[in-house]
Amino acid sequence: MVLNLKPLNLFGSIPPSIGNLTYLTEIHLQNNSFHGEIPQEMGHLLQLQLLNLSYNSFGETILLEPFHLGLETSLLWPLFRLVKTIFKSIPEDLGHLTGLGRFILTQNNLSGVVPPSIYNISSMFYLTFTVNQLHGNLPQDIGLALSNLKVFAGGVNKLTGPIPVSLSNCSALEVLDFAQNDIIGTVPDTLGRLRNVYRINFENNRLGHGNASDLNFFRSLPNCSVLEVLGMGSNYFAGELPTSIVNLSSYMRIFTISGNFIHGNIPNGIENLVNLILLGLGNNQLGGSVPEAIGKLHKLQVVSMDGNKFSDSISLSLGNLTSLTILLMQENMFEGTIPHSLGNCKNLMTPNLSSNSLNGTIPREVIGLSSLSISLPLSDNFLTGALPSEVSLLKNLGELDISRKQVIR
Repeated sequence: MVLNLKPLNLFGSIPPSIGNLTYLTEIHLQNNSFHGEIPQEMGHLLQLQLLNLSYNSFGETILLEPFHLGLETSLLWPLFRLVKTIFKSIPEDLGHLTGLGRFILTQNNLSGVVPPSIYNISSMFYLTFTVNQLHGNLPQDIGLALSNLKVFAGGVNKLTGPIPVSLSNCSALEVLDFAQNDIIGTVPDTLGRLRNVYRINFENNRLGHGNASDLNFFRSLPNCSVLEVLGMGSNYFAGELPTSIVNLSSYMRIFTISGNFIHGNIPNGIENLVNLILLGLGNNQLGGSVPEAIGKLHKLQVVSMDGNKFSDSISLSLGNLTSLTILLMQENMFEGTIPHSLGNCKNLMTPNLSSNSLNGTIPREVIGLSSLSISLPLSDNFLTGALPSEVSLLKNLGELDISRKQVIR
């Protein structure tokens, strides 16, 4: 039996009497405005296989209390209210649902820790509690208790502790996403055992120790032969960008490791990632030339190389990226001229080439791109000459900045 109330713009709290509906196998309450506590009586629903409470406010109770300002205002206190928000946690009793397969708690303002009993439901294959205020560590034996997991996601919380090595036992795992937490330590090199995983995202955590061994986990990731998304940006990784990245899955669409302390060059063979649509390398310490092989990644739409130490000329092969919409190459040490070939990128909305050492004139092929609609930052270079007449065609452009770099003598 199924209780389906999605989405009906319902609000209020869920009565404890829901625990009397013991015949229920599925509960769909997502995309409403329910608030207050998740009734612990739901733990009586022993036939439940799916519980979806996402996109509500179950963890939140707003109390309006009188605010007296230290005065005798008994007649006026309804006019002065103090709003207090109390966040609720996940009931421990839900761990009694031993047949539960899918448990979805996304975006509910829940706080506290995930009860250990939840991690012991061996039938669970879909567990997500993203966008809450949950804290605590992930159990180190989770991969033993929840070996059937296919989707495990808890991004945008306050989780701490290391990534459990035992997750490598979850051979069915397809999605592992814990971006925007406070997870620490190293990335286990055993993640390469996850042959079915297509999304791994640990962006915006505190992984890495700022030393050369931080990226050793890349050695095993080529074994993840269907991997499409790898997010490792905004951590504390150091060391050289490993050559093993060119052996990542040919299905790879999104690869980002921006916002770290990685040095070295972009490895030869990057063209192997033929399905890449987003390459995020920004805000590291990478250097050398951008390889011509980048131009063979014809599906690229977003390229971020800003805030590094790249030098030499900007590769002419970038003009082969006809699907490119965003190109971020600012704050490097590029020299030479802006390549005319960028004019072939007919979908380019914002090429940011500011804060380099580029010289020469602005190619009319570039400034005449009708797709330019966000900004064209070219400031802090050594560009010369008059603006091409095509600049008058940029009716949709939000900003054009060509202020020249100042030479300090």
